[in-house]
Amino acid sequence: GAGYVGPRLEPVDTPITLDWAMKLVWHFQHRPNIPLPARYLCRLLDEACGILDAREETDGAVQKLSLARQRDGSSPPARIYQGEPQLNVVGDTHGQLADVLWIFYKIGVPSPTNRYLINGDICDRGTHATEIWALLLAFMCVWPEAVSVQRGNHEDRLMNVNYGFHENCLRMFHHEGEFVWERMNDVFEFLPIAALVDNTILCIHGGIGDCISSLDDLRGIPKPIQVTGEITASTTRRDRIVLDALWSDPTDNDQVLGVHMSPRGKNTCRFGPDRVQEFNRRNGLKLIIRAHECVQHGYEYFAAGQLLTVFSATNYCNEYNNDGAMVILVRDEWTGEVKEHAQVIKSGAVDTSHGWNDQQFRAPSPMRSRADAGHEAAVRGAGGDGRVGWPT
Repeated sequence: GAGYVGPRLEPVDTPITLDWAMKLVWHFQHRPNIPLPARYLCRLLDEACGILDAREETDGAVQKLSLARQRDGSSPPARIYQGEPQLNVVGDTHGQLADVLWIFYKIGVPSPTNRYLINGDICDRGTHATEIWALLLAFMCVWPEAVSVQRGNHEDRLMNVNYGFHENCLRMFHHEGEFVWERMNDVFEFLPIAALVDNTILCIHGGIGDCISSLDDLRGIPKPIQVTGEITASTTRRDRIVLDALWSDPTDNDQVLGVHMSPRGKNTCRFGPDRVQEFNRRNGLKLIIRAHECVQHGYEYFAAGQLLTVFSATNYCNEYNNDGAMVILVRDEWTGEVKEHAQVIKSGAVDTSHGWNDQQFRAPSPMRSRADAGHEAAVRGAGGDGRVGWPT
């Protein structure tokens, strides 16, 4: 692209290395408005498709993740990466490159022991979704086990044609923009819609709605996954499951039980704490981690600590003065149990004033209200280790 002075991939078969990925990080730190050339982004997409195809053979629509160290020779020697792996779960970023770079600065870039799971909604609302995708795909190409990305409701061409991603592709890539947008949406249809971490924690963008009763409901969804635009009398249960996974929300608080209509529309619903607790009991889970809703402090527990909402973009659309957050999953060295530790990106830690689209197709959904006084009480493992709260 014109003005691009970042790392090159010439000739066309040049390997994507850690050095190349780190130079790309530096480029976006200093020149965020100069995009990666379209041919480079398509190269990353092509290699990512091969990785997704390999995962499809074993995982299907629910990717299986583990905090166990890889010992098949695919990881660098232990002397380079000390300690056991951690999994960093990131919620909605919505094109906020500054927040993603801040996370990389504070937590570290993806590596075999510093793994990332992106829980959907990289696209729309903000101006730099393609740059975030480029960074994640670059590290995925270097170390496939270091990056997992699953689908959010905005990784859908019916959504992102209107909410900013399509326009951003055209602005960034000019006459190649339409092709890039189509190519990326083709890849989105092969993303998983959930992840199961060590058989105890389910990560899913929206929630369990009223149609999802078991993990097998999710595992049985074939790819490519296309999202239906509207529920009708002929909508299949499988299509309803996809909508629930991508769109549903918890009820307002732990006192609101059952399943209720959603203000988002008739294609989805709200589910109560009783649904969460029954689902977790039936499937042997201790926690559901989801995204999809802006919350004041970046993270918020529900269902007596059995569900956790994580939203990573700060100052959402410049309308909400919200913190962002991510969650680090680590294995307790004494008990072997997987523990979660919330990490907060304080509002104002990074400048997001120019990171949101000036015009929004529709106003952002209202911020999720603080559920109840149990917000802090339910935070398991979030204190005493110096991890909670980043300096601004």
